[in-house]
Amino acid sequence: MFGKQDDKTTLGNFIVGRKVFSAPIFTSQKHCVSVKGEWRGKPVTVVKTPDMFYMFVEAVREEMKNCVTLCSPGPNVLLLLVKPSDFTEENRKSLKFILSLFGQDALKYSMVVITHNRKENESVKKLIKDCEQRQHRINLNKMFFFKNNEELMQKIEKIVTENNGGFLMINE
Repeated sequence: MFGKQDDKTTLGNFIVGRKVFSAPIFTSQKHCVSVKGEWRGKPVTVVKTPDMFYMFVEAVREEMKNCVTLCSPGPNVLLLLVKPSDFTEENRKSLKFILSLFGQDALKYSMVVITHNRKENESVKKLIKDCEQRQHRINLNKMFFFKNNEELMQKIEKIVTENNGGFLMINE
């Protein structure tokens, strides 16, 4: 999951259906963390990434390798959390660079998760277009925890099915 730490914590807990991720209060998360859960009898691993927009290129590459090992053999879906009021064109370009580490098909495995009910700016619209219009809107501030994740999980499952259960790996 890519996006703001608090939003990633909330969304990760929402997906696994219990409060397992916690947001660090005074320190920033510097490494990927993962949690295993289950949905409809199938195993689900959620990997929460650190804030990579402020990392050096080689550090991003190394951290992405670490993230992939937490969901071996690799991620089936990448959730790109976007808060429309904060998402800039520079963020979009940085995110596309990060996704390029997974190869040219990374966007086929990606879905934009829009947090907060605000109108998208042009950068958000471009990212949604890059992801073949795959998106899910969720207001993390008003979410009733641990219920009604059905729609999001169905969209995730659809991406997995469309990609024949494939997964992404980091390109060297």
